[in-house]
Amino acid sequence: EMIEVLETRLFAAPDDPPGWTTLAQAYVATERFTDAVSAYRRVRQLIGDNAGILVREADALGMVQGGTLAGEPSTLLARALELEPDHPGGLWLAGLAASENGQLREALIHWNRAAELIDNQEIQTELQRLITAAETELGDSSSSPTRTTTAPGSVRVQVSVDPSIEEHLDPNDTLFVLARAINGPRAPLAAAKLTVKDLPLSIELNDSMSMLPNLKLSDYRDIEVIARVSKSGQPLAGEGDMEGRTTLTLEGVDTVTEVVISQVVQSSATTQ
Repeated sequence: EMIEVLETRLFAAPDDPPGWTTLAQAYVATERFTDAVSAYRRVRQLIGDNAGILVREADALGMVQGGTLAGEPSTLLARALELEPDHPGGLWLAGLAASENGQLREALIHWNRAAELIDNQEIQTELQRLITAAETELGDSSSSPTRTTTAPGSVRVQVSVDPSIEEHLDPNDTLFVLARAINGPRAPLAAAKLTVKDLPLSIELNDSMSMLPNLKLSDYRDIEVIARVSKSGQPLAGEGDMEGRTTLTLEGVDTVTEVVISQVVQSSATTQ
């Protein structure tokens, strides 16, 4: 009801930055992330670039992209930190974006600075977990480049393509690999954006790929893992996309699963 009231009011008087900001936050709360991005962009049209709005827009756009901060979200975050280098949320998400891209040293720079600025104990705990995981992975990678073990609350996914559909794939098509809770929010708990030419591949999904601090893979045991080739480049399934799915229960360390891309999406109305 609040959203409807705000939408009606802003339609009549659209030059209202606080109103658009409130509406965007309401859209995020109801997982209408595409609408949230549009609302945040309207705010920036009215007031110019603002670090806080840029960070929120990047976060919402990341959710639209299936949980990845690659591309425009990273650009928005870079602009936010240019305007306000010590913006805690910007540092947090910039660290996630760097980690997602395999740039763990850069991620550590962002997270360590954020840890100096944030007083909230719950967020501090999560930051320290991310920092420790990144430092551990950097240490392990220097001595064991082919490391395959997984941390608690993570899963290593082996992704391949069924030979029967391989000829229909373009090497430059976008590939999303994501994990979602079976009984939980529909937003991804962890996600990665790659391309078909990376196949076959092995990737670890973990909490560092979470887009929201309160939505982590380690908080759920029963999950669904999806590998989807997107013809449009968008994370939401569209007709003609190709995907594979599997469900599993996270048992702790060394959780490994296999996903074979073998099915063609028939209808975007029924598949997410």
